[in-house]
Amino acid sequence: GNQQQEMHEVIVSFDAPHRLLAIEFGTNEILGYTEQLLRGRTLQVFHGPTTDSVSITSAVKGSFFCTIYLQLNLYKLSGKCRTMSAIFEPFSDAGGVPVGCKFSFEASQAVTMDQAMEDPSGAWLLISANQSQRIDFAGHRIPWLFGFISSRLMGKTIAELAAVPAHLSTMILSAEAGRVQRDIVRIRTASLEDMACDVTCI
Repeated sequence: GNQQQEMHEVIVSFDAPHRLLAIEFGTNEILGYTEQLLRGRTLQVFHGPTTDSVSITSAVKGSFFCTIYLQLNLYKLSGKCRTMSAIFEPFSDAGGVPVGCKFSFEASQAVTMDQAMEDPSGAWLLISANQSQRIDFAGHRIPWLFGFISSRLMGKTIAELAAVPAHLSTMILSAEAGRVQRDIVRIRTASLEDMACDVTCI
């Protein structure tokens, strides 16, 4: 329930294996670990068989320059694997110099392909997760909503569909990392009108 949706924050060193420099406890524990168990440890305390440690290290180092979103498998003290949505941001000292990485994470809200296909509304798009952000598939009500025939929609990019592509693109990137995004997005219809749509990216 509610416990899972909690956002955890730790500050870690840029250098692998990423020592835990500070821990923000919203509750008494993070993934089953108490403050005592985490003191003096590194990020590897949360690693397990399916954790992509290479991606974690490159995200921590990359956070020196910019914010990075990832979806990760982390492990609880009990050994249970949890898919988490993670954000890596620069953490600066009082002088504005980045001294570490702020690593925030919460339970991922991603859905499976099967769950997406079962959405009864029919008003959804599947968008590829690579840089092109092309439309791979459209629910049956999308052509009716926007005036496109289905075949014209396939392969279209977000840049061709959204009036402000950067806005939707940012929502998609965040959703890829497992964080549900919802906002009003202006979609350009087949008749080149802008339609304000309530869009949720999962």
